Amino acid sequence: MPALRRILIAEGFWRGNRRKREYSSRREPRRRFGELVQFDGSPHYWFEGRGGRCCLITMIDDATKTRLSRFFEEEPTAGAMTVLSYGIRKLRFRGITGYPKDCIATIRMPSY
Repeated sequence: MPALRRILIAEGFWRGNRRKREYSSRREPRRRFGELVQFDGSPHYWFEGRGGRCCLITMIDDATKTRLSRFFEEEPTAGAMTVLSYGIRKLRFRGITGYPKDCIATIRMPSY
């Protein structure tokens, strides 16, 4: 530790930048497939110049981490609902009826 900083600390003029963060535990994943789904849309040039800009909308099941994804020209609400309805149909095909209990959607400004 440099001498000047030691003197400033001894005199009470220097404080370290370390701040103790409050511990926040991660939540437990849901127990059953379909109880909680998370959505996110990611607009990007996915096809490296072979196509225009498009948005990948992904729905992730919290219990099993199963993903359903689809490309759209933009990030519309209709695209998210299309992915959700496909997910519900897939659940019914597996013999699970009903609708997801909770949905989490990431909301942020698009980065172009």
